[in-house]
Amino acid sequence: MVQGQARSAHRGAALLSELAPLVSAQRGTFYIAESADGDSAVLKFMAGYAIDHREEDAPQQLRFGQGLVGQCAREKQRILVRDVPDGYVRINSSLGSATPTTIVVLPLLFEGEVKAVVELASFQQLSNIHIAFLDQLTEKYRHRSEHYCRYDADGTAYSAAKSGAGRRTSEHQRRVAGESAIAGRTEHGSRARIAKSNSQARA
Repeated sequence: MVQGQARSAHRGAALLSELAPLVSAQRGTFYIAESADGDSAVLKFMAGYAIDHREEDAPQQLRFGQGLVGQCAREKQRILVRDVPDGYVRINSSLGSATPTTIVVLPLLFEGEVKAVVELASFQQLSNIHIAFLDQLTEKYRHRSEHYCRYDADGTAYSAAKSGAGRRTSEHQRRVAGESAIAGRTEHGSRARIAKSNSQARA
């Protein structure tokens, strides 16, 4: 379990480090969903971007339905908050701090179930291009997870059959590679549009 949490924390940190600059976010958190007592589920803090890990800065655990992160997990839908009120949350640097303008909370789903939630805060009003990119990210995460799980399941079945495994595995790998290439081209186009939007905003 410790190794699994370490991997989740590493992946969450990597995701935030790549995602935040792309959409001009200056603060973020990454929570994973875990089963608690009985059938209830909780969200556990795994990684942050430009935050203090103290309890008052980022809750270490949230229930489904608790706060915006918990509500996002319950509804399995993106939550977008514009014109964040002053004092709601602050983004800090060594030179000062201020309230962000926009907060967006994203669910990462697999087979219809929430596996993680990402929250981002930005000083800027996120454009429609930014929002579309974030929605695309959650969809890409779902497809990528499905590919990995199908591959693992197929690999086990082929190994047990011990016949035609190489051929069927290769066919599966080619199919996944093709789908990944399409997703990669789509994401590249979105990144280009975001870069253009950011340049225009700075200008």
